[in-house]
Parts: sequence; structure tokens; C-alpha cells
Amino acid sequence: MGLTGFAARASGVKHDLRVDYPVPPYRQLDPRIASHTRGDVPRAFRVRFDEVVESIRLVQALGEAAAARRVRRAAREGQARCARSRLGRRLARGNPRRAGDR
Repeated sequence: MGLTGFAARASGVKHDLRVDYPVPPYRQLDPRIASHTRGDVPRAFRVRFDEVVESIRLVQALGEAAAARRVRRAAREGQARCARSRLGRRLARGNPRRAGDR
């Protein structure tokens, strides 16, 4: 038939490079292929709409993963700061006495 892109997917062709040849980050995200079988204009519009919805889902998943990495990084940096502080050194020695408890 010679169709490619959303016109092909509206005609039942289920090919998407993100799924057929996954590279990071698509391996972890499990993208879904938008496809219909009738091949008419309403189905082509529906495929395009489904592709937009799937793109939004992928962007949200990437954003959540990035936020989780930022939280983990901040927690590690906070632990390092605490370890360098006076209280952190006391806790490491097993003496959590506060400055006001003389």
C-alpha cells in the first residue's frame, strides 16, 4: 500500500520505532502503539489523538522519574551535610548530646 506514519497506523499497520527498536528511555516506559483498522479519515484523526495522549503519558512518566532522581540526590546531599555537621559527628560517635544539655 505504501502508507507510513499515522495514515498507516489508521489502516492497521502496527509499526513504531519506539516499540520496534527501543532505546533508553523507551525500554523502561513501555510505549503503546496507536492503531485502528478502518483506514478512513476519522480513524486517522483518532490515531493522531491517541498518539498525543500517549506522548503526554510518556512525558509525565519521564517527569516523575526525573523528580524521583532529584529527591534521591537531595536526600544523599542532605545526609552528607548532616554527617559534616556538629550533630552528625556526635551521632556518629554515639553521643547525641545537644549543645544546651551541658
